[in-house]
Amino acid sequence: MNTNRHQGFLSLFVLWPLTSAIAWAFGNPILRLPVVHDLQEVPKTLITVFVHAAITGGLLGIASTVFFRPLVLNRLRWVLTTSIALPSGIVGGLLLNIAYLNHQATYMGMSLTDGNSNSFLTPSPILTLTFAGILLGIAQYKLFRSSLQHSYRRMALWTLGVASSFGFSWYIASIFSTPTLFGKFTMGLIMGLLSGALIGLILIALSKDAKVATEGKL
Repeated sequence: MNTNRHQGFLSLFVLWPLTSAIAWAFGNPILRLPVVHDLQEVPKTLITVFVHAAITGGLLGIASTVFFRPLVLNRLRWVLTTSIALPSGIVGGLLLNIAYLNHQATYMGMSLTDGNSNSFLTPSPILTLTFAGILLGIAQYKLFRSSLQHSYRRMALWTLGVASSFGFSWYIASIFSTPTLFGKFTMGLIMGLLSGALIGLILIALSKDAKVATEGKL
């Protein structure tokens, strides 16, 4: 029993966060978020961000099927869902950011259609990641084993937990931000470690809640 508990702790709070750190450090799509001077730049930027986010999502999906294995119904669907939902969420969050900021810029009389370098938009990484986390959480929740489903409380816990872990981890990582390549790599590592550990805590809370609910029905 103690051996299984130690192995579970090692997987969720050591190996999984380290793997998450590697995924965010190497694929980190948030570092590709643009400073938009011209709206014509946006499509190309979205493609770049999507590709890097898909790399991150693929790595996270593969790793999490290893460490979350007892909780996941279909490993292949989980990997595919994570690989698609994360980049889709990041691109969607980025588009919402740009649309809102462009509306504000237009209201203030700024033009972003002529390449004017004096006007620009800076999308929020935290808002982008929070939106991506919500979309990812909703997509992943349906792939958990039935013992974790059939509860709006658990769905909310997982969805909001993933979203807040992304946003909070990026906020902490940004404190250590530097313009160097090493600094950006470090940011990805910190975000991956923190978000991985927080998601591990959320999984434990989900499992305990499901266990209590099951025992209560017996």
